Amino acid sequence: MGGQYRSEVKCPDCQNISVTFDPFLIFAVPIPTSEARTINLYYFMSNYSSETLKMTLTSKNNLVKDLREDVAEKTKTEQSQILFVVSGFNGSVRLVKDDETVDKLTN
Repeated sequence: MGGQYRSEVKCPDCQNISVTFDPFLIFAVPIPTSEARTINLYYFMSNYSSETLKMTLTSKNNLVKDLREDVAEKTKTEQSQILFVVSGFNGSVRLVKDDETVDKLTN
């Protein structure tokens, strides 16, 4: 597939507009997936005031922030009170930040 990129630049001094066309032969576009991701997680209160819930969520959202909203809605908990922590096989524990992708929870 081929075509031309069109770019336009406007001079802030004289207001002249310059239009340029640059040819291309290949234009790579990522194909978004609409697949929902299934995530298994455990929900528990830090003071263990309620029993641990094993939850399975299906989400098309890719950010931890969006998953936090889903968990808050399902558990009737304030979003600010929910933390996502990943524990490794070697005993390491890491807090997962809102701007990270959900795959950080599953890998």
